[in-house]
Amino acid sequence: MKNFCRCWIVFYALLLSQWGWADPIETYCYTTSETRRPDLAQIMAANTPEVSLMIFQSMLPQASQSHDKSVFVDLLVLIAHHHILLEHSQKALFYLEQAKPFLDAVPESTRQDFDLLSLQWERQFAEH
Repeated sequence: MKNFCRCWIVFYALLLSQWGWADPIETYCYTTSETRRPDLAQIMAANTPEVSLMIFQSMLPQASQSHDKSVFVDLLVLIAHHHILLEHSQKALFYLEQAKPFLDAVPESTRQDFDLLSLQWERQFAEH
């Protein structure tokens, strides 16, 4: 019987140790995958264009499912930019074309990035 009582005491001690009250003064918050944005500039700075390109392409499936299409368009534009750096004209054009349908749903700065990159593509590849 002593062992049984000890087991219950240990059980309740463990149970109560996991129980805690939230501090009403502190503000608690969390972020969802929808609100977290990767630092794309840091990825570019820390890697070669080839590695950055692979990282950005691996992010596309998750970004395409996001309600915030600016993340998706940012990635498409960055992928196109890296294909331009690597002189892959058709791949760059493909990703620019993929971004076009979403331009109405993104901030002006993202549209300007798209326009500048489209102009760069035209100057670099359309003349050839």
